[in-house]
Amino acid sequence: MKRALATIARICLLPALLTVPGAVTGGEDVVPAADAIQGCLDCHDYGADSPVHQVLLGSHGIEGDAADMAERRGCLDCHGESAAHGKAPRRESPDVSFGPRWSSSAGAQDKRCLDCHEKDVAAKWRNTLHMLNGLTCVTCHDIHVEEDPVLFSEQQVQVCTTCHKAQRSGIHDLGNAEGDPPCSVCHNPHDHESATMRMRENQSAGCTGCHDQAGMSTLAAMNKRAARFHRVMDEPQRSCIDCHGGIAHAPEDSVSPFEPEAVRGRSVTLFYPGSIDGQWLRWDHPGSQSLRQGTACRRCHRGDEAAMGAALAGDFTPASRDIAVLFALQGDELQIDISWEGPADDHQLALMWGAAGHDAFRRGGCFSACHTEGADADFLWGKWRRQADDWEEYLPGTMGAPGTAGFRAELWRIPLGSGQPDTALVTDSINAQFTNEVRVERQYRDGRWAVQLRLVLDRAGSGVHFSRDRRYTFGVALHGADNRGREHWVSLPLSLGFGAMDTDFTAQ
Repeated sequence: MKRALATIARICLLPALLTVPGAVTGGEDVVPAADAIQGCLDCHDYGADSPVHQVLLGSHGIEGDAADMAERRGCLDCHGESAAHGKAPRRESPDVSFGPRWSSSAGAQDKRCLDCHEKDVAAKWRNTLHMLNGLTCVTCHDIHVEEDPVLFSEQQVQVCTTCHKAQRSGIHDLGNAEGDPPCSVCHNPHDHESATMRMRENQSAGCTGCHDQAGMSTLAAMNKRAARFHRVMDEPQRSCIDCHGGIAHAPEDSVSPFEPEAVRGRSVTLFYPGSIDGQWLRWDHPGSQSLRQGTACRRCHRGDEAAMGAALAGDFTPASRDIAVLFALQGDELQIDISWEGPADDHQLALMWGAAGHDAFRRGGCFSACHTEGADADFLWGKWRRQADDWEEYLPGTMGAPGTAGFRAELWRIPLGSGQPDTALVTDSINAQFTNEVRVERQYRDGRWAVQLRLVLDRAGSGVHFSRDRRYTFGVALHGADNRGREHWVSLPLSLGFGAMDTDFTAQ
């Protein structure tokens, strides 16, 4: 019934959408795009449950001035001819796909936009920090909605602060303040220029919209010296942030690095975990495209761990725990020191490892193993295969390792009472116990746990092969007596290299 209604709506609306104003509607003077996109509309019906058609109502549609629309082909302008997709739409991707099921490369996606917009607003896009850090046009823009949120001042800040988290808590409280200027008044997201340059061009329009000269001159708290400085603003090539740098934002006026800076040791925040709905990740999750293209969870969520824990834990406290992690090479051994403040009855520390080539684990860490939709207390012991298959579908790639059929990850569990590690391969279950050379020392003193693990590099065995020429993904979990919910806190996926500079940790 729903499909029938959608088809009726499409038949009724198509003439209005696809006909050049003033043209005959009998079919003789219909623009070529109407025929070009008919194959798309045969499957992508109109209706609230399939909002793809909204693109035809905006500037990327095919209705408008006849001269401007002469070469428009609607869907094909961005997605290409997509002949294979038309023949097998569930199996073959469009020539250029922006998601949600498939994602073409960033370069392929941007080329479609730049074919038109490199002539105007995106003339300097190829040199901007956004592009150099792996963002694409559709990271911020959505043309399949009636109003692209990032183009509207009241919504723009919500898009920008998805990554620019530090700017949420500046003096202007950009995350909540009503009437604040949009970010683009001071910043040009399509260029590499600084805010100072943009503000000099528009005479600090982002500030003077509220802080006008006349209003400031009547402030009782303003001294004469400040008033003289403000008169300088009448001169060209001056901006408010010549003096007031950082006043609009948190002290560090930049997004945190997209790629981590490798260090031997740092604090890691573990958080109360939840489970992941694979379909939500792939379709509605704001980072779905980046995830499909190979980005790990940590790239966007680094720094959000405590907030995520609080959102997931409800009334349970503490929703997060901080631990210190330090790596070192001691001869032919890898040494890992982990310490944290906590009660004496914290009862287990766990680490899960995978080589960086295991793509799903690299992106999702423990969440590609245990915290997918439907996980429960006995999940690891009986439900591994179904959940692993889910992640293989939603995060394409294999977690298998050469020479180890069905290999997923390697799990270390360290009971803090005995200090005797329990190690296993995680395949279709975690029952495959094996002996390795992980040695553990632990102590509890003055309210602080300290655990040291040592592992011989280039060891023989059926688990992860640790050597200096490889990179690894790992996750950390702490099982505490005071966590009565899921009984542990977990980390986002972390990375380790030996001398690498683009991993979270390095061992040297």
